[in-house]
Amino acid sequence: MNGILPVLAVPAIGMVIGYLLGFAALYFKVDKDPRIDAVAALLPNGQCGQCGFPGCMQAAAAMVRGEAPAGACTPGGARPWRNASPSCWIFPLTMPMTTGQAWL
Repeated sequence: MNGILPVLAVPAIGMVIGYLLGFAALYFKVDKDPRIDAVAALLPNGQCGQCGFPGCMQAAAAMVRGEAPAGACTPGGARPWRNASPSCWIFPLTMPMTTGQAWL
């Protein structure tokens, strides 16, 4: 009887913790803005930090929130934004444009 109690207690404790973690994952779920993923897909994803953010995902989130201009990515420049769908257009007037470029 002494050897069976630990064998049964450890899996039981693991199951209880697993159920609690699963419930917490559902209860504390944070919805993410789909535009962040769309903007991050347009960036070069070099994680260079030239824009002032630690990575491209953080830069994309700042662009969606309006905290960074759309052209903040130095390596990406204006070229990726020309192929963007209208749902990804974020503050087009804050993006530096050269002569001859248009938003359509």
